[in-house]
Amino acid sequence: MRTNKLLFQFLLVACSLGFTGCADGKEAAKEEGKSQLLSFKMSANAFFGKGEADVVLRYDDQNRLLAYNNDSIGWEYVYRADGKIDVTGKYLKDGTKQFTGVITLNAAGLPEVENCTFLKLAVPGIPLPFPDNLEYSYNENGSLTAVHEEVEAGDFSYVIDIAFNYEDGSINATSMDYGLELFGQKRNRHYEFEYLDTENTLDFYPEITVIVPMNAGFQITGKSGYKRDKLLKEVRTFEEGVHIRTINCSYQHDAGGKMTECKLAIRNLVPEGNMQGEGESIRYYDIKY
Repeated sequence: MRTNKLLFQFLLVACSLGFTGCADGKEAAKEEGKSQLLSFKMSANAFFGKGEADVVLRYDDQNRLLAYNNDSIGWEYVYRADGKIDVTGKYLKDGTKQFTGVITLNAAGLPEVENCTFLKLAVPGIPLPFPDNLEYSYNENGSLTAVHEEVEAGDFSYVIDIAFNYEDGSINATSMDYGLELFGQKRNRHYEFEYLDTENTLDFYPEITVIVPMNAGFQITGKSGYKRDKLLKEVRTFEEGVHIRTINCSYQHDAGGKMTECKLAIRNLVPEGNMQGEGESIRYYDIKY
């Protein structure tokens, strides 16, 4: 149990809760009907821990994301002349680097390869430094279809393979298959998505925090290919054909129709360590854009 708990903490730190999508620029956001996210607050009372965080994003004069800061880690982006993006993560408390990496984009401006090296973690027992490499694939619509991630961290090394499934040319994934190979064992999960008949006007995909551990390029750049034009209603999780968890999504909007809050209510249907029960939730609020 201690090892599994430590691993989960490691995965969360490695992801750094990179859960926001950001439009590449005001014009792009306008064309797609999306709004550029500037800041929000998050509170969690869920299986990966309790807490609150403030998140602030900063852009350059071309409206490209320059910085993403939560309460503990700041991500910085440098756009190179060759089209690649240098990414650095720093602990805000002492300014030390958590990781450095490079995101390579394809011809459509979507992340194709992401290579990172983690230099420091707030989790003991992980050999440092270690590499984290991701590869992304897309369909003809530019929607994300597959992700392959390999982390080489000694006994904590793992491989993740993800496949998104679509129907009738929609950009809204109907399901996702997730495979994790760790400690010599393989674990597979299947996710099914259900949507509201409501437009998603904010380029924001909070479900990523609880179904897909990924690195910065997957969400922060806002060009991940994982997009949806409808608000998500529910995510159902299956393991070995058994329905084990349901995530219900609810939203609040202001008088102008802009989203001001999103809540993920997590209901575990079968015992799984200390993760069973009602009342688990993640709330994003005070959203500004």
